[in-house]
Amino acid sequence: MKTYLQQHNYESKARTLSLLLFIITFFAFSYFLTPIPADNVNTRLDLTASMITEHSLNIDKWHLNTIDKAYVDGHYYTDKAPGLSLAALPVAWAYSSFGQVDPDNILFRHICTMFLVSLPAAVLASIFFLIVFSVCKSLSVSFACTLALAFATLWYPYSTLFYGHVPAAVISFILFYILCREHPPSASVMLISGFTAAYMVVIDYPTAAHAVVLLLLASSIIEKRSSLLLLVPGVLVAASVFFMYNHAAFGGWLTIGYLHESYTPFAEAHARGLGGITYPHLSALYDILLKPGRGLFFLSPFLLFSVPGFFAGLRDAHWRKPVIAAGAIVIIHILINASLPIPGGGMSAGPRHLVGMLPFMVFLCVFSLRNAGRFTGGLFMGAFAASSALFLLITATNPHVPQIIDAPVTEYCLKLFANGVLRAAWLPAIINTIPAAYSLYIYLFTVFSLFLVCAYYLREENNRISFAFAVGTVTAMAGILLMNYFAALAFASKSPAHKHYSLGITYMNLDRPLLALNEYSEALTIDPSHAPANFNLGKMANMAGRKDIAIEYFRKAVESDPTIAEAHYNLAVLLYNKAEYEEAFTHFAVFTQIEKMGKTTLVARAFAFMAMIELRYGNTEDAATYIGRAAAFDPGDDIVEQARKKISGAN
Repeated sequence: MKTYLQQHNYESKARTLSLLLFIITFFAFSYFLTPIPADNVNTRLDLTASMITEHSLNIDKWHLNTIDKAYVDGHYYTDKAPGLSLAALPVAWAYSSFGQVDPDNILFRHICTMFLVSLPAAVLASIFFLIVFSVCKSLSVSFACTLALAFATLWYPYSTLFYGHVPAAVISFILFYILCREHPPSASVMLISGFTAAYMVVIDYPTAAHAVVLLLLASSIIEKRSSLLLLVPGVLVAASVFFMYNHAAFGGWLTIGYLHESYTPFAEAHARGLGGITYPHLSALYDILLKPGRGLFFLSPFLLFSVPGFFAGLRDAHWRKPVIAAGAIVIIHILINASLPIPGGGMSAGPRHLVGMLPFMVFLCVFSLRNAGRFTGGLFMGAFAASSALFLLITATNPHVPQIIDAPVTEYCLKLFANGVLRAAWLPAIINTIPAAYSLYIYLFTVFSLFLVCAYYLREENNRISFAFAVGTVTAMAGILLMNYFAALAFASKSPAHKHYSLGITYMNLDRPLLALNEYSEALTIDPSHAPANFNLGKMANMAGRKDIAIEYFRKAVESDPTIAEAHYNLAVLLYNKAEYEEAFTHFAVFTQIEKMGKTTLVARAFAFMAMIELRYGNTEDAATYIGRAAAFDPGDDIVEQARKKISGAN
């Protein structure tokens, strides 16, 4: 007799839905361009571009576009795991035949992101659906869980950005999927698995824990233990890539970029423990999991279903070992994240370092849902629908939310959306007749049209899933938005001026100077001594040709915070042009002493200006000393050359 699944042709429908999910997610993940400046993205693409155009591992040519960099023997390098940058080399090489390989080029950034991040993430969505279907034998539950992972967690924004979290997690979960299949992996699959398992660590260091857990799972599932030796050649190949890169860049096989940070606060943070990893802190666990506005369970509350799902999975003899492995990966990943120097991940809407374990966490949720009633299904679907709305807003505006913002949705992303600030998309960029403001509408129309096609294949289970949506969506949406609102109120007194300043930075990065001006001014209304806001208003006044106003802003900036090096430099240049040489010399001198960001050209110019000031006062020996220092930083700079000629003429 035919089985129930065969009678309803569910196996065929599952394969069709898997393909449709790939199409939906690939379109969604690759839709938005990535023009938003981001240090983490820039440093990775700097390495790729440098290897293609400069044939070098250092990123000296582009190092000013990022604060995330290492400094060794007079050269700058990316401080990140090199795996993703190296994997992008074939894409960058192919792109070089028709475009400019430049990390600041929007199209180059998007092509690399699309093939190295968005495409693998879409492949995972397809595979994730199949493994979930093998667990629950329900098309609707499998479909809902896949969409929950893809669109209702931090997986969504980081599938659109050139970070290592998603590609490494894709490799990890595919290896998990291979081990969960009924048939043992072939010899060729084992060889490839060894390489990919080791290379995922080269992409994202914390996934070393995944590799260990998956190896233990393989040893418990594969009957012929000797076949595990087939993993060794691939591991050695990937490890050799890692060791050779470290030796060439940093002079040691196990020396990584984090141990040579150029930015002093980062260097101090990574000097503790093992490259910055110490031990789990309770405060960090609270921040990354429960903190209102930013915590994992706050942004994606449906992930709480993973807890009862884990215990339900333990009662299933067939799935017990994979469930234990998935649970171990989730727990270890959380503990590692709570041990990091910056657990929240810096510029992020949530704990981005947890992205790598999200497929395993959603997988555990399945065991809570496969026999769930309408009420439980309604809770899950409502929470999923609410979170998907939040992450669409985050992804479509700016996923790089400043850490000072405690409620990213209401304090930041909604403000961007209300002012019409959206990430550019490739379709309006190609078809110039389509206004950029319509990009979100085009996106929503396309995705929901594809969802309707999927609904055709889900129609026999439609009553169950539609009832769940009706029960849960409205209440969960209202609940999460209210929680975001109260989170904003709870933290309203925390650095309100700096929050306006952070929003102003985003507007400037998105080429919205008037909106940025309003935010900077609002910051100064709250706190007139806010140094970064004064500094940025000084830069804007200087660009507008209002030199006297710029001088006043720069003076206020250095009075409030004497450590802002570039404020000293800009103030000194303006004072020099007004012939106020003594005060200009003082600020140039301070700049050369406190500049720690690797802006070697500006340091060279500062010494050159100091040389010309000394020359004006007849101090030719001091002038020669300063021009020598300038030449040591950037001998080919125009201002340095101009100062050298003046000194040579005086002698």
